[in-house]
Amino acid sequence: MMFKKGMIATLGVVAATMFVTLPVQAAVKPVGQVTTLLEPSYGATKQIAIWDVVPENWVVTQVSVDTKTIKYTGGATYGARLQIVKNNLIPLNWVVTSASFDYFYITYVGGAEFGNRIQTIKTTPIPPNWVITQATTDYFTLTYAGGAQYGQMLLTTRTTPIPENYVVTTVTTDNLWIKYVGGAPVGESVRIAKLSPIPAGWEVTLVTTDSVWIVYRG
Repeated sequence: MMFKKGMIATLGVVAATMFVTLPVQAAVKPVGQVTTLLEPSYGATKQIAIWDVVPENWVVTQVSVDTKTIKYTGGATYGARLQIVKNNLIPLNWVVTSASFDYFYITYVGGAEFGNRIQTIKTTPIPPNWVITQATTDYFTLTYAGGAQYGQMLLTTRTTPIPENYVVTTVTTDNLWIKYVGGAPVGESVRIAKLSPIPAGWEVTLVTTDSVWIVYRG
């Protein structure tokens, strides 16, 4: 009986010890739990060392001897403007509208609607679905070609990039007429210039001296 009571007492001590140590295990983060960091809002600024790499979606707005001031461009709305130092990479969907000795002035064109226009310097990157509709010695006029409906046309310069699902219908000395053929019904035929790209789903049916006929097969 004394032996049995001794065992019970010993088990009680072990149980008490486990009770004290178990809460430490309970504090361990469950498997699969993810810690998330809040994304900065548009326009947030911070300073980093001059040798630090600029993170994605940030641009340098000021430079000193040993630091850089950077600004967050994510979350911008159409038409937002920033002044940045010239050695920046231009973020996607931003264009350079003017420049000074040390700075670029950039504008956000994400969220544009078909036909929206903006004047840029000629060294600007041209975002997807924008075309050059006018060119002068120093500037481009860019027009947004996205959001078009089948059959809509734009008059562009000869040097413009041609967006997806557009074809060139007419070529002049200085210009191209381009036509949007996305959303065409199966069997639709279009006459295009020989230098035109042929979008996916279209098939050449006839070639003449100066043009090509294509039909949409789906």
